[in-house]
Amino acid sequence: MFAFLINCCYDYMGYCKCSREERNLKIYTYREKLNTLHCEEYGIDTGKTIFFDIETTGLSAKNSYIYMIGYGITDNSGNAEITLLFNDDGTPVSEKEMLIYFADISEHFSHTLTYNGNTFDIPYVRERLKKHDLADIFESMTSIDLFVLIRKYKAKLHLNSCHQSDIEELCGIHRNDFCSGGKLIGVYKKYLKTKDNADLDDLLKHNHDDILGLMSITDMAALNYTFSGNYTITSASIDNDGNLTVTCSTAYIPTRVTYSNGDMFVNLYKNTMTLRFKPVSDTMKYYFRDYKNYYYMPLENKVIHKSLARYVEPEFIEKATKENAYTVKQGFFLTQAKTRLGYEYRYNLDDKQTFMDIEGFEKAAPQDKSLYIKERLNEKYKA
Repeated sequence: MFAFLINCCYDYMGYCKCSREERNLKIYTYREKLNTLHCEEYGIDTGKTIFFDIETTGLSAKNSYIYMIGYGITDNSGNAEITLLFNDDGTPVSEKEMLIYFADISEHFSHTLTYNGNTFDIPYVRERLKKHDLADIFESMTSIDLFVLIRKYKAKLHLNSCHQSDIEELCGIHRNDFCSGGKLIGVYKKYLKTKDNADLDDLLKHNHDDILGLMSITDMAALNYTFSGNYTITSASIDNDGNLTVTCSTAYIPTRVTYSNGDMFVNLYKNTMTLRFKPVSDTMKYYFRDYKNYYYMPLENKVIHKSLARYVEPEFIEKATKENAYTVKQGFFLTQAKTRLGYEYRYNLDDKQTFMDIEGFEKAAPQDKSLYIKERLNEKYKA
């Protein structure tokens, strides 16, 4: 990690970084090379997006202040620049300078990308802007909160918690932080008294790594994009045991995601999603909804349509009820989703869980198959 302490320059993306004299606001710039991002595949325009994270002296914006704002900008090829705005003397004047500087930079972007920024960073910055009688820079910007996009899949990712560091570990990024952001408050207060460069290095490294980590895990947004139905079915096959395998092309997902949920196994990695459905091999019933149009034959335990009733002696038939107006089928059955494909089979009339025969998926229209997969992907996870 190598930093430039700057007073005035243009960054490599072409944005003017200084337009006024800084006092005790220190600016540190780092040039980085990330792995190639695939943001365009899931709708994030990095050219219009600023990544940012703040460090504060407390959780309440009314009773504490910002001592560092880190932000990053990048392009899809992985060229990145991380800038840390550091309040070197802990004064309100320096905090205001820092906010004005960040506001000037933010004017070039239409989107922010954070981790838990909707809950903490953005409301906190807004409160401090208000404190200093500065305009709300977020009114005209769209917020992308990576935490919001990922946390709903915590169980499917087999995570106990969903901190940014957890997602980094999942993506193969291993940090060596000596303490958490909360514990750094004491380090910052100590630095204000001693100006110890070792403490400064620790403070800068933590925020730098937060921004670098945030940028590096951005492709995990593709998981939510995929589970929202953005994929293309490329193949589907059924083996002799009735197992259905569906392969889909997806946006790029940087780490392998695998889980089982009931009769479904899911495997996602890079640009491919594979789903395997294990069917039930059994005999099930299809209940006719228009049962009043049928007659039941008790001796044969079957129903016939009323148009055929005239061919049967009256003593051998009776009007069907919803309980006995069904036909049976033996074969392979898949769990139905909200969107019903084919006929609805079940064991008994009152069963809430319904099934479809395997041919129901084969014969469904492509858009219905895709919707079925989306609904199955978003079912509640049963570990």
